[in-house]
Amino acid sequence: MRRLIIVVSFLIQAYPAIDCLLNVDLLIYGLRPAVMLESIPLSGPGFDVGIEEINRDYSDVLRMKHTYISDENHDLSECDDTSAHFDKISNYYYGSLQNHSEVLLILMHLGCTETRVFAQLSREWNILAVSGGLTYSTLRDMNFYPSTLATGPVQLQLYSVMFEKICGTFEWTNVGFAYDTSGVLPWPGMMHDIFTSNGAVRSGRILLQMFAIAPKPDLPDLLNRISYVSRVIFMSGTPILIRKLMIAAWKQNMTSSEYSVGGPVTWYQNDTDDEIAFRAYGSLMQMITCYDHDVKTNILLKHQFRQIAEDLYGVKYANGQGPSEFTTSSYVVVKMLAQVLNRTIHANIDVFDGRMLAAQFLNKSFSAGSMGEIFIDDSGERQTKICLSVFGNWMGAHFPQRAMFLDHTQPNLQNASEITIQWNTPDKKPPADTPLCGYLGDEVRCRTNSLGTTVTVIVVAAATVSFCCLTAIFWCMRTHRLTHDIWWRLQDEQLCASTVPIPSVHSHFTDSSFKELDDLEQC
Repeated sequence: MRRLIIVVSFLIQAYPAIDCLLNVDLLIYGLRPAVMLESIPLSGPGFDVGIEEINRDYSDVLRMKHTYISDENHDLSECDDTSAHFDKISNYYYGSLQNHSEVLLILMHLGCTETRVFAQLSREWNILAVSGGLTYSTLRDMNFYPSTLATGPVQLQLYSVMFEKICGTFEWTNVGFAYDTSGVLPWPGMMHDIFTSNGAVRSGRILLQMFAIAPKPDLPDLLNRISYVSRVIFMSGTPILIRKLMIAAWKQNMTSSEYSVGGPVTWYQNDTDDEIAFRAYGSLMQMITCYDHDVKTNILLKHQFRQIAEDLYGVKYANGQGPSEFTTSSYVVVKMLAQVLNRTIHANIDVFDGRMLAAQFLNKSFSAGSMGEIFIDDSGERQTKICLSVFGNWMGAHFPQRAMFLDHTQPNLQNASEITIQWNTPDKKPPADTPLCGYLGDEVRCRTNSLGTTVTVIVVAAATVSFCCLTAIFWCMRTHRLTHDIWWRLQDEQLCASTVPIPSVHSHFTDSSFKELDDLEQC
């Protein structure tokens, strides 16, 4: 028995290098130049920090590394390029990766948009694929793309839902939408597509009037044209353009209670228009994705992001600027992956089955530390909160504060705790969307033509006099009829009382009886 024990002990000590850890390779495909927020140099620090943390926290379960798929010659320099070079992923999959059974490969796409090619590769290879860029909700059919998730910080479809909720809450059915066509940012074009494809707009429940803003716009003329359509304006453009539009609206007295607008915000430019912009932004609302981060921990985390961005990617942020939510989202993705892999391994689920692995994310919330809770819905899409913010003077600073929000837990807009919307209207209610001067500008209160005003007064006066005359005539005719048309009524002197009994048919008449009847007839 002792000899057997010694042999077994020898065998155990002879193979101490057996690796039971799950090796994970996060294959990240995206733009190499730092031209977009989703690009590798700007999103990469989130992966670096997240992977370092999970390799420490889950050291007995998994070991993760990440590989960037890009091009040193900068073939991937624009959003459209990411859709044209998916062969780089295929080359790595079939060439560089030798043994697929020993390394769990997870695809990560940092492109500007979701593409079906990316999802089709995931389905063909049956490996988990995660889209970390803008989410269009075009790949959320789990029957066609069962192994694809979207964890990006911005869901475009959420803006369409929020637009409809805002209009429904404030009873707006006729609104204007002004969008930048200069091409400086892709966002206005995306918002144009999102709003025009909204179900309420397509069905006619919301009348959306479109106004394209030219590269060199005549803003007063644009505002005048909008004023003939609606007093509610949704705007999408660069912060500088929105500021110019707000200043022009202030000068035309369009930032009072008669108008309500929405768009990005940057009122301070350290120029002579700062004071005007400050006042004009009082009627501006901001519709924007918002997050519930722990402030103190978030500051420390973003300090790490900045340091790694400068050391590893050559990106140095200016003072007062920090990593975007795409950097934070990269960090969150890694934390979620670790939680799911740990849970899946202990549940004896095959992690190499992409469809099974993707299913472990659905309808679940995940803790991302200082980033708060992250929820993935039943279609594999991250659900973030979107807020409606208003400007308020808080401790001397003029910046947007949350007034209402929409998230996946409630079907309607909810009031936020930061601030309450104070409508600058006589009844303290949201302004009506109907133009003050009517759709054609022909309301009486807006007319300046004295001749037209005089004609209107004369017509109204004549109508009033005519009504009074007709009423008097009717009253006289009614009185005359009641007085004279009573021929059937007997006066008192025409009536005569008689005590003579009327004989029955069985009575016997006498001469005196007939005489009394004659007297009655005379009466």
